[in-house]
Order: sequence, then structure tokens, then C-alpha cells
Amino acid sequence: MNRARRTGRTARTIVLVLLTLVGLSVPAIRAQDSLNVDLVGQLPFDTEMGDIWVYADVAYLARFGGNGVSIVDVSDPANPTELAVYSSPATTGTWDVKAAKGLAFLAPQSSGVGLVILDVRDPSTPVLLSEFSHPRITSVHNIWADTTTSHLYLASNTTGAVEIVDVSNPVSPQYVASFTANSGDIHDMVVIDGIMYASFLDGGLYLVDVSDPADPQLMGFVDYPGAFTHNAWPSKDGNYVFTTDEVNGGHMRVFDVRDLQNIHEVASYQAGPPNAIIHNVVVSGDFVHIAYYSEGYRVVDVSDPENPVEAGFYDTFQGPSGGFDGAWGVYPFSDFVYVSDIQGGLFVFDFTEGPVGVEPERNGTVIPKALGLGQNYPNPFNPSTVIPFALPEVEGDRRSMPVALSIYDMRGRRVASLVDRDLPAGGYQVTWDGRDMRGVRVESGVYLYRLQAPGISETRRMVVVK
Repeated sequence: MNRARRTGRTARTIVLVLLTLVGLSVPAIRAQDSLNVDLVGQLPFDTEMGDIWVYADVAYLARFGGNGVSIVDVSDPANPTELAVYSSPATTGTWDVKAAKGLAFLAPQSSGVGLVILDVRDPSTPVLLSEFSHPRITSVHNIWADTTTSHLYLASNTTGAVEIVDVSNPVSPQYVASFTANSGDIHDMVVIDGIMYASFLDGGLYLVDVSDPADPQLMGFVDYPGAFTHNAWPSKDGNYVFTTDEVNGGHMRVFDVRDLQNIHEVASYQAGPPNAIIHNVVVSGDFVHIAYYSEGYRVVDVSDPENPVEAGFYDTFQGPSGGFDGAWGVYPFSDFVYVSDIQGGLFVFDFTEGPVGVEPERNGTVIPKALGLGQNYPNPFNPSTVIPFALPEVEGDRRSMPVALSIYDMRGRRVASLVDRDLPAGGYQVTWDGRDMRGVRVESGVYLYRLQAPGISETRRMVVVK
């Protein structure tokens, strides 16, 4: 993919001259561990973790190895802090959770209670609002909250169908309707713009009109040989749907759904060895974010859905490939990406969109691959990091241009000035030792670095650790 085109930069040919402004020491890039994804923060737990959802700087993680939900403050992404754990007999076997508008919705599998609703306006003190059961809803595997209509969609183990519940009054939920496929049992579903994308395991993928939640209407479906449709998510324009098959060798499939009478597969993506198992895909903009069990967190560029290209990854699980270990859920709808890992707990990542920041050369140096600001390396860092950037040729009679490269904290206060002078076209690397303008080492956390030059104003994030 032409990343320069997607970020709106004008491509031009320049000769990069590698200049060192400050001392340089670049460690080897561990390509097998990560690509374009930087670890910002991590929080382990005392049990195995299931799915994740984030709302208002608070992450909710299902405690499927125990009971209930862990509630985590992620307002400082480098230092996530557990605020509370809600656990009760009714939350036994909770594998999924959603949160919105001061409410958290838990989907228990093993308690006989189909739905638990919490008031989390004060997330440090969750308050039980209701425990809801129905003859069709006694065990729930996954849950989706449609905040536009105040309805929940439950993947019921009791019936194998999607069960729909009105939670406009969260103290007294009301059963509304059901949707059953031609074959297969429901496993997961999302509702976007009035369309439900339902994954029915060996029954395949179903698209359902739920603009009236009380009267769901089948729009189209696709089954395929060896189907084990675990979850699904539409492209940003709704013309394609990305699915996962949770089996050995299962992978992401791309379906063209523009003709609902002829839904067909047009592409696929697979990471790792043949025995690797994919879990959940979530779409944000032009990227599919994947929790890929033993293969960790994966990012796929789907700006051209029929030609998916891996754009980044981070190996959250250091064990062997295969099996049901590692990354479970992913939430990318924020400045950062949040991943729940069964054994590793909560991971907070910074995925670098746009041009790939740096490129290793055979002589061990690092140069920018595109004009502008590259991603610092290493990131996180201690005691120092290298910031690469590239300047275009100067137009007119001038041989150089004014350049400023500065460090800011997350409140926008300038911490350090690394470059403030005229420079000619070329490629540059600046080393920052993590000290402010007084020479004092800054505290651990997330910082911004900003490059400003004629025609260039770019900002990226970095993480300092002690």
C-alpha cells in the first residue's frame, strides 16, 4: 500500500544525508516481537482474563478465570490502575463485558443468570442494578450494547439464538425478541447502523436488519465449507465484512456483502504457523485490529479490503504457537489500543499509523523511510531514545530551513528543546536522554515529540520508563 498517499503527503525524491545531531546508539530491532506497535503500559491480574471494553478512560475486563469484572483506570495509559473488582455468584463464568453511559453489562455463562447490569458512574464503586434471567436467557457467551436504541444483543447458550433485551430501564430489563439462524449456534454479534452482523459458528455469517429491534429481519447470509464463524465486523463503509474462524489454521476472511444475494469471499489474512488460532477482529477506520491468541496483537491495513496487508503486530504471548493462550480481546477506539491477554492481563499499545517510522540498514544505522517525523526507537525507553526525521529539499534560493523538535508532556507543556535552528534537506537522528531543560530526568509516562518546519507539523507519542 502507498502510505504516503493515504496520509496526504506529497511524494518527492530526495537524497537522504545521514547527520547525527546528538550521540547515537541504536539497539537491534527485534522484528519477531513487534512491528509499528509500542508497548505503553501493562497490568497483570490474579486470574485469567477474557474480553475487554473501554469507556470514559476506564477499561472493563471480564475475569473468565474467576468471576465478574475488573475495572481499571487507564487515564494514564502508561500506568493502568485497578479501581475495583465486581464479583458475585451471579457473575460466575463471565467471559464478556460492555460498558456505556455509566453502565456496565456482564454476560455470565455459569450462574443461571443471563445478564448483570452495574451502575459504574463511580467506577471505583460499582453498584448492582439488576440481575436478569429469562427462559431463553440463562447462559450468555457474548454481549453487544446498542446505545442508540438502549437494546442489548445476547449470544444465548440456552437457545443458540440472538436474544434481544430492552435496557432503557436498567433496573428492570425487558425481553424483546429473538433471531435464530438456519443452522449453527450464535457465538458473537455486533450491531452497527441498524445492521446486526451475527456469527453462527458452523452456520456461517448472517446480516440482519434490526432497525426495529422487536422485529429482526434477515438480509442475507453466507455459509462456507469448514465454517466456524467466531466473530465478524464490517468495513467502515459496510461493503465488506471481516470474519474469524476459531479453529487450528482458522484465519481472517474478507466477504463482499454489496450484493446480499451473492455474499462471497474475496480475500483472507493469516498470521503465524498453520496451528495458530485466530480469535477476535475489530475494525477502526482502515485497520482491522486482531486478538490472535498465541500470535498476539495484529493490525491489518484494509484500506483496500480485497488486498489486506499486515501493518503491525506485538507478541503478547511468549509461549509456543497454537492453542487457546494469549490475546483474547482488543479495543482500538481510542488514542491507544487496549488488548486483553488471557495470561498477561491488560496491554496498552500505541500503533503507529501512516509511514513506517524507521528502517534498519545493514550498517546498523536507522534512517526515516518517508519525509517528516519517524517513530522513536526504542519505545518505551530508558535511558535514551533516537528520534529520526527527514526534511525535503528547500525551494528557491535558500539552502536550509528553520526546524524545531521539542518534547511535551501530555498537558502540552514543553519539557525539552532538542533542535531549534536551520537545517538543510536530509535525514537526521536526534538522541534524547529523557532529561528536561533543567537536566532532570523526567518521570515515567507518555510524552509527545513534535517536529515543525516549513510544510511539516507532526507529533508522535513516546513512553519513558524508569
